[in-house]
Amino acid sequence: MPTSIFAVVLNHKLAVSSAEFWFMMQIAMIFGVLTSYPVNWWLIKRGTKEAM
Repeated sequence: MPTSIFAVVLNHKLAVSSAEFWFMMQIAMIFGVLTSYPVNWWLIKRGTKEAM
């Protein structure tokens, strides 16, 4: 999280080749899974969405 605060406060664009970029990408992927999994589970259980 310190790297994201650094990037936001100083308006610093992270390079794709930097470790900070990939660290923040991993955090974003974790939060994406944590937020989408329950919704997908609920939609499948409700019958709105087909299981993969």
